[in-house]
Amino acid sequence: MPIGSESLTFGEIAAALERVTGVGAEYSPMTLEEYAALDIPNVHDQVNMLQFFIEYGLPRDYESLLKIHPDLMSFEKWLRKTGWRGEPSEVQKDAMTGSKK
Repeated sequence: MPIGSESLTFGEIAAALERVTGVGAEYSPMTLEEYAALDIPNVHDQVNMLQFFIEYGLPRDYESLLKIHPDLMSFEKWLRKTGWRGEPSEVQKDAMTGSKK
């Protein structure tokens, strides 16, 4: 089984954000068709990736990872340490120019 970070549902992510920040958070699921209709770059690639995860899953061995990296933070611990409250920020670099979007 592959090793990777903890695997949370979007509902669990929203609940952790609400617990840590005190700011209301809600996950409102949408269908793949609704997501594909969004006006975002390369949305078809994201839809294909999500479809793969839905059909095949992404198993994780979090316990083995913790044995290798015992200081690894859960999402909730990371939220507490960084103080992030869910505000939007640019975190990805443009693939072609290397500049921030």
